[in-house]
Amino acid sequence: MSKKQEQKYIENLFAEMLIEMPMTFSIGEGEEKRFFNIWPKSIGKRVLLERMRAQLPIDHENAEVNPLLETMRVCKECPDTVARIIAIATARNKTEVYDERRTQECITIFREGLTNDEMATLLLQILQDETADIEKVKKHYGMDKEQKKREVIARLRKKNAKNAVGIGGCTLYGSLVAFCCEKFGMTVDETLWNISYASLILMYSDYADSIYLSDDEVKRLPAWVRQGRDSIKVDGDNKEEIIKAINSQNWE
Repeated sequence: MSKKQEQKYIENLFAEMLIEMPMTFSIGEGEEKRFFNIWPKSIGKRVLLERMRAQLPIDHENAEVNPLLETMRVCKECPDTVARIIAIATARNKTEVYDERRTQECITIFREGLTNDEMATLLLQILQDETADIEKVKKHYGMDKEQKKREVIARLRKKNAKNAVGIGGCTLYGSLVAFCCEKFGMTVDETLWNISYASLILMYSDYADSIYLSDDEVKRLPAWVRQGRDSIKVDGDNKEEIIKAINSQNWE
């Protein structure tokens, strides 16, 4: 893949994350044809699906060599569990996830209407970890660099506030869920079930903010953090100006 193609791929990836585009599949023919959507995973669905994944007898060595073949074997051995996983993946929200009547209906439909190969293909898609794709998007749009800036500034302020003590943020509840509830006015249920994990991470990584620093704190910022904040014009023929510009930077 060329660099231009890779950029286009990542931009399309970001667009799909932004609009939370589902993957659609169908069962049946003609007038009896039914369509189902596999929706991007929310935090709640990620946790639930990971717990169900742990119940599957997956041989991880075989999965690395030939993931589709190993998934087909798992589907053949545990069709009900796999059908339940697909049912959860096609649920739109918390209400549908915990609607056991709907789940049982979907299990019957998927067991009767999908071949073993089709179930394996869907299972691979559902269990795919989107973390790598999220990191690609963050890097492409410079979100990773902005996050590092925030971390540098936080460490700088921590040094200045000698009596400050950090508390909490040990789990997703404190580090992501509480942040989204406070910052964006969302409820816990909305954060856990109504928005995809990818969208939450990108919101968390790219929210616009202004951090006011003292003149002393600005001087202590590393050069790469200050770059773009306040450009320094230096006469390249003036030795004193060059030395002054170099000494004014924090090169840690």
